[in-house]
Amino acid sequence: MEIVKKYKKLTKEEQKIFLTLTLSDLIIRGRGTYTVGALGVDDPLKLRYINELKHQVMNRLSNIIFKSDRWEDEVFFNIFSVYDELAGIKVNFDSVFELTKKASEINS
Repeated sequence: MEIVKKYKKLTKEEQKIFLTLTLSDLIIRGRGTYTVGALGVDDPLKLRYINELKHQVMNRLSNIIFKSDRWEDEVFFNIFSVYDELAGIKVNFDSVFELTKKASEINS
C-alpha cells in the first residue's frame, strides 16, 4: 500500500499529527449522518462504521503515545480501508499528508 510507505516516512510526531487530522475529518463526516437540530440519526449504519474508524485511529494514536504499538502499520491501514469502504467515505489521505507537513513545519 502506498499510504503505508508514506506513513512510515513520517516521524512519530508527524504520525500523531496525521492521526489527529484523520480523526478530525472522521468527526465531521460522522456529523453528516444526522440532521442538525433533529433528534435521531439519518444513517445509523454509516455512523457505526465511522465510529469504528474513529476507534481504530484513537487506538493507534494512543499506542504511539504510550509506545505500545500492537499492530504493524499495514494491519492498521488494512483495517482502516475495510471500514472506510463500508462507510463509503474514502478519507482523502493525500490532503491529510499535506496538512500534516504544514502542521509539522509550523510546529518545528
